[in-house]
Amino acid sequence: MLVPLLVAAVAMSASALVYGRPLAGLAVAVEDGAMLAWVVIASLALACGATFIAVSRGASGLGPSAVVLGFVTFVIAPFYAALILPMPLHTHAMASWPGISVWGARCFAIAILVASGALAIFALALRRAIPTAPHLRGAALGAAAGAWAGLAVLLFCPSGEQPHLLFGHVLPIVVATLGGVAVARVVRP
Repeated sequence: MLVPLLVAAVAMSASALVYGRPLAGLAVAVEDGAMLAWVVIASLALACGATFIAVSRGASGLGPSAVVLGFVTFVIAPFYAALILPMPLHTHAMASWPGISVWGARCFAIAILVASGALAIFALALRRAIPTAPHLRGAALGAAAGAWAGLAVLLFCPSGEQPHLLFGHVLPIVVATLGGVAVARVVRP
């Protein structure tokens, strides 16, 4: 419950601070409202599904299998990229708007903030609870945290430029996935 609250709080407050309205990514320069709604729902489902798998006890009580954890680890960033990159959700005229970085530096920082917070919450919740494959489980937790970060920047950002989306929205998911390996120390007994 804390992770969705973190996403909402960061997305709303950062958007209000930067763009003068909460959740600017849902309201400013929207190219196709129906498509944006679908992508937000799919991104939320991706984050919830990845989290469910990453924190699950599994049938044996030892967690999901290595195949399932590996699938979550390697599929989250490409799937999120497939959601936001092929068709712009926001008009490209916004790219020249002051305050939107061509390379997505602000979005990268916001995504890393959300991913770090979510990963810390997951690690504390599973502290000393993962007896097998802690590195793989950590990577899956990082991917889940990255998926929540992707949702946060989707709600925050009205940019439709490809380089911005790639570096500011997708790259933080990859970074969070790799950073998740570091929580292996915390989650293993």
